[in-house]
Formats: sequence, structure tokens, C-alpha cells
Amino acid sequence: MPASPEHEPAFHPAYLRLVAQLLAEQGIAAEPLLAAAGLPQAALGDDALLPLGACRDLLVRAVSATGNPAFGLDLGASVPVHTHGTLAFAALSAGTVDTALRTLARFATLRTRAVRLDLALEGEEAVLRTHEILPLAEARRIVLDALLVIELRLLEAVLGQDAGQVRCTLPHPAPPWAGQYAGLLLRPVEFAGQCLSLRLPRELLARPCPSQDGETHLLAVRECERRLEASRPGREIAGRVRRLLLEHGAPWPEAAGAAELLHMSPRTLFRRLASAGIRYQSLLDEVRREQAEWWLVHSETSVEAIALKLGFGDPSNFSRTFRRWTGQTPRRYRALHSPDGRTR
Repeated sequence: MPASPEHEPAFHPAYLRLVAQLLAEQGIAAEPLLAAAGLPQAALGDDALLPLGACRDLLVRAVSATGNPAFGLDLGASVPVHTHGTLAFAALSAGTVDTALRTLARFATLRTRAVRLDLALEGEEAVLRTHEILPLAEARRIVLDALLVIELRLLEAVLGQDAGQVRCTLPHPAPPWAGQYAGLLLRPVEFAGQCLSLRLPRELLARPCPSQDGETHLLAVRECERRLEASRPGREIAGRVRRLLLEHGAPWPEAAGAAELLHMSPRTLFRRLASAGIRYQSLLDEVRREQAEWWLVHSETSVEAIALKLGFGDPSNFSRTFRRWTGQTPRRYRALHSPDGRTR
């Protein structure tokens, strides 16, 4: 029988610690509210995601105790960027806004499994959408209000400027205190949309991030990947295969060779990957794509040399594969994403 959504891991304790801090700043003791919600004080010091039901209960109790229906906005505004941990390092050190937002979308589940992010291109706009995965129920407005502020502040950090061109939409109707949104965010907010979304001009995706650092980004992404793999049931084997491929490099081992290096039979490797819904070729493609993108953006290595590094004997085959991965040729990708627009 599947676990009740109430007990599903939902939010990182770092955000609940900020709830307790906001309460304390208003002279409200957080301990009784935590206890009533079924959250022992010790749980806030852990690194494991806290259960959905208890988190929702605490948020609703916080709104009641403060008498502030816009508590979610205040919560979002109280979240420093470093609260997002390794995810923040990975996003802020990315080469471009596009890579930063895709990094956020890819690894957001490290901080919350209540929602999922995705970045889509629609005409001349890029849209960062937040999809609700777990039932937020009576805490829905509080959570989405907080996420709106958090995501907008992160977007401003990767843009390196005020996100004045960004349009914000929330899925719930405009509340009586709607004016507080514009006052805090310094922009109008649209209500009654399909989901929480941020829309920005597509051209901004190619903008370099002000704190880009190729080495930091690569290390942070690998750490996020490690944590993500470790957090998913049945995904431990995928993490082991990815680490093997990263350490081995080209010429890449076939699945049977990888199984031998992992001290298991090919049949066992295939069975364990299949149980997690993963194919060996997909993992190999992910590793090759990540390395190709990094070399194109952060090195002056020629496209032909990168093709050889990745095990492509024919550079034209590499170009076709890279275009299948990204929708762009390697040279076009380098011109759009590298800081100096290299085309070599």
C-alpha cells in the first residue's frame, strides 16, 4: 500500500527554521506550534526532508498565530540565497541564465518534493513553471507565495540585476491584501493562472551569470547529482554507474564492461537499472552531454578535439548527436553560452 501523502518527504528543515525565526521575531514561541504540528525541535536540525502533513500544519498555525494572511510572502522574503545549499552554488556559478534555471529545475527536489520546476520556451518568452506534486491543501497559498518570492530573488541573483522584465503569475484568486505583492516585489502580479510561473524575455537566457565559475559549477552539479541519486529509491546504482563513467572517460565501457568494473553480472546491472526506470545508454548520454557542454563553454578546446575526447571518431557524428541533445550545433551552443562568444 502506498504511503499517505501526509508522510511524504516535502520540505527541507532550513525553511522551517526560518518559520520559527519569523515567529520568534514577533514574540511568538515556536516550540508549542512545532509540537502541535508533530515536529520535534530536533528535526529542524537534520538534513532530511520533513513530512508534508507536519509542514502544512505548522504553516497554517503560523498564519493563525501571527494573524498575518501574507505570511508566505514574509517567509519567502526572509530566505537568504545560501539557504538553498549546494543547489544555490550550482545555479549561481552557472555560465548563463539558461544553465542556471535548468540547474534549479533539475535539482529543486533536493530542497522540496512538494513541487516540480520546469523551464519551457514559448515564442519570445522563457517560462519557469512550478507544478504542484503533493497536495498542499490549506497551506497552498502560503507555500506558493513563499516560492514566488524565493524564485524571483534567485532569478535576480542569476541575472545580476532587478528582474523588472519578469512577469509573475499565481494560480489562486487575488486576495484582499493583493497590494502587498506589488509592494514587496515591486511589480504587478497576475492571479488565477494555471500555476505559479515566471515569464522573462527569451533573450535573457543567453546572459552570462555575474558569479559564473566553471569549476565551482561542475563540482556543485556533481554534488547535487550525488545527493539526488542517493535520495531516490533504487537510484543508488545509477549514481555508481555515473561515477564510473566520469572517472573512466573515453573510450567508454559497454554495459557489460561497466558491469564487470562494478563487480556484477550484466544481467544484474540491467535488472537494477530497469527497476529504477533507467537505461545504461541514457546515463552515458547524460555524462557525455554534460562534459561536452562544459568543454564548449569553459575551454578553448576545438569542437573536433572535444569530439575525440568524448569518443566520437567523426566530428560530424558528434555534431549530429549534440544537436539531438540540445537542438543546437556545438559551435552555435558555444557562441550562445560562452562568456566571450567563442566560435572555434
